[in-house]
Amino acid sequence: MLNFQRLQAFVKSKTVWIILTLAFGVGLVFVFMVPPWMHYDEPGHFEYAWLIANKPGLPVRGDYDQTMRRQVAASILEQDFESLTGGMTTDPLEIDQPIEIFLPQVEDHPPTYYLLASLPLRLFRHSDITFQLYLVRLVSLSLVLALVWVGYRTCLELFGAHHPLTWMFPLFLVTLPSFVDTMTAVNNDVAANLAFSLFVWISVLAIKKGLNDFRFARLMGAIILCILIKSTAWAAAPLGIFVILIAWFRGEKKGKFLWASMGILLILSVGIFISFQQSAPAFYYGIRLQTDPTRVTLDEVPVGDAAIQQAEQGGNFFAMLSNQDRQALTGETVTLGAWIWADQPTSLAFPEIQDAGLWIPPLSSGAGPDRTMLPYPTASDPQWADPRRVIFTSIPIELTTTPQFFAFQTNLPPTKGNIHWIRFPSVSAEGALVYWDGILLVEGDFSSTRPPVFDDSSAETGVWGGTQFDNCIQNASGEKAWPTLSRRFSTIIDIPNRIIPSPSLILSILDFERTAAYYRLAGSRIFRTFWGAFGWGNVTLIGQQPFLFFIVLMSLSLLGLILRMAIKSTGYSWRFSLFFGAAVVLQLMLTVVRGVGSWFWTTYIPVGRYLFPTILPLGILMVGGWEQLLRLGYQHTRIPKLVFYCVFVGLQVGMLLWAILSIWLYYHSY
Repeated sequence: MLNFQRLQAFVKSKTVWIILTLAFGVGLVFVFMVPPWMHYDEPGHFEYAWLIANKPGLPVRGDYDQTMRRQVAASILEQDFESLTGGMTTDPLEIDQPIEIFLPQVEDHPPTYYLLASLPLRLFRHSDITFQLYLVRLVSLSLVLALVWVGYRTCLELFGAHHPLTWMFPLFLVTLPSFVDTMTAVNNDVAANLAFSLFVWISVLAIKKGLNDFRFARLMGAIILCILIKSTAWAAAPLGIFVILIAWFRGEKKGKFLWASMGILLILSVGIFISFQQSAPAFYYGIRLQTDPTRVTLDEVPVGDAAIQQAEQGGNFFAMLSNQDRQALTGETVTLGAWIWADQPTSLAFPEIQDAGLWIPPLSSGAGPDRTMLPYPTASDPQWADPRRVIFTSIPIELTTTPQFFAFQTNLPPTKGNIHWIRFPSVSAEGALVYWDGILLVEGDFSSTRPPVFDDSSAETGVWGGTQFDNCIQNASGEKAWPTLSRRFSTIIDIPNRIIPSPSLILSILDFERTAAYYRLAGSRIFRTFWGAFGWGNVTLIGQQPFLFFIVLMSLSLLGLILRMAIKSTGYSWRFSLFFGAAVVLQLMLTVVRGVGSWFWTTYIPVGRYLFPTILPLGILMVGGWEQLLRLGYQHTRIPKLVFYCVFVGLQVGMLLWAILSIWLYYHSY
């Protein structure tokens, strides 16, 4: 018994070193177990660091080294990349043009992480390219250890040295397989996650102890570091303002001032960020900030008071169709019509219908790679051989400054897609402004009849050619408005690799009936890749229904959090809960919206690694829920609490071993 007590005392006194040692061992396993180039965009990230180490100055857009790319391409082929990931590789003997090594990263990211990653490469310039890759992975591993230590220090501030969460959360970090897999890759996500974790730690200190000059400087430094590494950590900037307010009104008696100041800040933010000079027509989308259509009121509009003005830059814009309407009209003759005019005579292509197919895997599925269907078929997906475009007419229409009604009919072919839209073409004439009103899509051939008569300005129903119709187009005359960003703020956030899409696409969640396929797929894929998908998202945990286990885990965590709040046993003030909740919700929103609207060109579905910047607040909340259930368990039973905590450790270690076995079998069992 004495020996056990001594062991227990030793473990408590050396908790952080034990966990860091475990993190180092687990990290080494992932560094060398995962074959070269088998992480998200790893070739491009490695190239960025290699160019810094081997070329004078910092690389700029378009920089590359053909010899280096040839070595990387040969190494990729040697790893049998195509069969393991489904990605296409290129011939390393190509000499007429730059060899493709997947997505270049030079033009999209600041050089902060890559400067650090380049240090070992400077010492081993002439070694094998695969060996150099492993060296940079070891740099990432060092950042993993730093992040685990930051997590431990954060819990120490929140809970104290003797609270179970002070060791449970760092252990959770070390044994979360997808997190370790991401953090041991050559990728600036590693540095972004560490920078944001530093920001969280410093924010906890500020909220707990107040903001003196030193803590304020550290907070600003952490925010700047996040901005200088990667856009996935930029949530630190708005959250920093939030932290300053919470720290400023730190006393319990100042809570009402905190809420009042937040309300004032919200009002000011609306005044700064939202435009009061113009609005956008609801349910119409642009791909970029500059291509969002605007809502205008003109005297000559044929329907209602408003019209839809196409963006001056001439980009396409889109209106979604519901899957129910699209399927109901399959095989039928349909007519698409609209009142169209311009501020100067010009020609314009007529709109067309397009479809995309998003494959939504059940959360219980673990068989096969975590696929995401791209908009249209490949040779390996012959069942998706539907026509991408449904064209009503290939002849351009001639516009004048007077509204004219145009209508064309076609037969709507079958589709296996589940997300559909009307594409309004770009304007060819420079400087021309084009206006749309009374847009409608209905069943039947009305192309040779007089314009329709709508029942009201909403243009949802009416009579056309003596036949009553229901319009498949929402907000057909642009009467309903959405807010739009101010021009100055739009310019600030319109940067390469931005995390904020156009305002219309952010609001697409309000069009859920038509965009549900994306949001369901995004939620499913984020969940799966957060818990148990590795590599390029194509390696999943073995087993028939692996993700049911994580659904249960998340449900238990949520239950524990609810009980913790109900009995007020959080272990820290509501201010920390407020900060953690705001950080997680904001990062989740930014993650989900990364791919909205991508179905208009090449579907991109975000993955769970974009949640990892907030792994500290997210993980502490989740583990806090489990700890609450364990606490209730040993308080209301005769089972020793050591047994409950051993169950937690066993589940975490078991989850890690499960992942290691799954990855090993995928890459090394053939």
